[in-house]
Amino acid sequence: MSASLLIDRVHIHASAWLQAFQPVLEDSYAYIEDRLQEREQAREPVDPIARRCACDALSLLSGEQPDHFAACFSLQVAAQREPEIYTCTYRLFLEFLMQSTIGAARGSGFIPEPTESTEPQYCSGH
Repeated sequence: MSASLLIDRVHIHASAWLQAFQPVLEDSYAYIEDRLQEREQAREPVDPIARRCACDALSLLSGEQPDHFAACFSLQVAAQREPEIYTCTYRLFLEFLMQSTIGAARGSGFIPEPTESTEPQYCSGH
């Protein structure tokens, strides 16, 4: 991968910071597990596509060549299909990618305004 495109630099930056972000991501998956258990106890179904996409996202981030963008899309699908379960994790990961974009842009000499972001810094769960 050449680092001539900004998006390639984003991938490199995100890969460098993924290990530090991993505990935060794991905590968000603990939240997901709690919501899934609540649904199970209430005998309410969970969309199987959403569940699979959320699991796939973790697989896409493991290994030497994590696929951040496919993982983000997988989480987006999960959040669209089951917003009350997966939206926080999707927004969290999207913000991680946005911060990676800002870091890559700074490293390239292009410095965006510090307040630029795709999502607010909080999550209401919806």
